[in-house]
Amino acid sequence: MILPEPSDRRVGGELTVGRGGAMGIVEAAIAGSRAMLAVLALAGGTASGQVAPAGAKATAPVAEARPIVGRDRLNDVSIAGLSMSPAVRADLKLTPERIRAISEAVDAAAPDIHKLKNRRRNVFNWVRQRRANQDELDRADLALRRAEGARDAAVRAHLSEPEYRRLFGIAVQRQGIRSLTWPEVAEAVGLLPDDAKEVRAILADREPRRAELIQQLNAEIPPADLFRYERIVRQYINKEPITAGDERWTVTWWDRRRKHGAKVEAFEDEIDAKLFRVLGLIQKKRFQALMGDPIDIDAADRP
Repeated sequence: MILPEPSDRRVGGELTVGRGGAMGIVEAAIAGSRAMLAVLALAGGTASGQVAPAGAKATAPVAEARPIVGRDRLNDVSIAGLSMSPAVRADLKLTPERIRAISEAVDAAAPDIHKLKNRRRNVFNWVRQRRANQDELDRADLALRRAEGARDAAVRAHLSEPEYRRLFGIAVQRQGIRSLTWPEVAEAVGLLPDDAKEVRAILADREPRRAELIQQLNAEIPPADLFRYERIVRQYINKEPITAGDERWTVTWWDRRRKHGAKVEAFEDEIDAKLFRVLGLIQKKRFQALMGDPIDIDAADRP
């Protein structure tokens, strides 16, 4: 399995370990989830919904244009989730009363959404095991999207229209260029039907290529190394002594995992660049305007 290091932070384009020393790495590996192993997300996504043919596609080159790489490009970014961020709340200048109301709306929806996510995860695994078909997965996806949409609508009810537009822009920032798969973004930038088809084709091509890359990286890991890492983490959880040799080996392990992670990041950057090239000059300007002013949620929310 590909094991990301939860303590990794991107500083000036470099990956740095959040806490010093080998034991800090072991500690970081289980912080938050207490899970013994964390699997690198294989999340992707496909374009869905209607797109609006607003405006023609321009083909002129854009000087110094770069793909918009979101910090959450492989994860779902929801209005409700972002509304719980202290940095976002401060940016929106929300009052304590509205913060409380938004929190209550999110908390009220959480149990049902948790169940639907578990259901979706189970059906996804069943499809891979050929115990369920794609239609069942589509129904599970739809039920989850509807519940999350209702939750987000409940949050939006406590926001003014300018506040919501700002929050939506922050969501686009977090998702990056892959938010082109969102119907609202496609409409805002004027994504044409042929553009949307190209976006879907790029993301569909990504899936087997990424799976092949992950398989290749997994094959580079001797089973004995994976078992050793599991044992070290288990010892740490149980507060058992860990030898100096194991501490040094853990540093070597994460050096190798960083190299694997860099290969996956490079692949995802390639996909983002292809998506970015779908847009014309006017569409790129609209996309930039949609995001609004940048906000560093990670730095602001970091304890």
